[in-house]
Amino acid sequence: HRPLEVRLSLPAADGYRPHAPPRRDVLAPPVPLGALSRLEERGDAHGLGISYLLHGDTEQGLAYLRRASPSLDRDSDLAAVAILRGHADEALTLLDATLEAMPEHPQARWNRAVVARELGLTLLSATAFEAVAAKGEPGWSDEAREQARTLRARFQARADAWKATREAFHARLRSPQAPLPVEGAARFPGMARESFYELLATAESSEQVEA
Repeated sequence: HRPLEVRLSLPAADGYRPHAPPRRDVLAPPVPLGALSRLEERGDAHGLGISYLLHGDTEQGLAYLRRASPSLDRDSDLAAVAILRGHADEALTLLDATLEAMPEHPQARWNRAVVARELGLTLLSATAFEAVAAKGEPGWSDEAREQARTLRARFQARADAWKATREAFHARLRSPQAPLPVEGAARFPGMARESFYELLATAESSEQVEA
């Protein structure tokens, strides 16, 4: 299994493995100092950065990636670090620039789908994952297809809940005895507030206002 959901640009780190987040009650594997020493001797800052990322050390990973030679691969990996550190806007800026220069960059396309999902852009993320799935990359395409399916199902469930809440408010407008969708109002406060004002405006008695 791979510990990170993002994709990394070095071929040795991009072979597909199913994603499994590290368990909080399990110690991270130690960084292999011998392998890192050999990378250091070769001056492979990019490889060192990726190695630290894979072992959960984003600080060291970022430090080495910043020392690596500028490239689209490096920028995609810097965006992956930004995603891991919760800096979605920074990640999106790096990924947009990378994809403008190379629209088919596989790791950047994947990471852009991930960051769109983290920003709550559900349909944009689903569409991006579907574009990745269409490339037919072993393993990655299957996971991308499942991600897109889950996102679209989540979007549809939310849309159905929004519609049901709106219809419940409309029913209350037609009949003071209809139940108020309290849970839906908590989930969709903007629409609920508008409907609440409408209920107050159309109330025919102080009892209806109190209710």
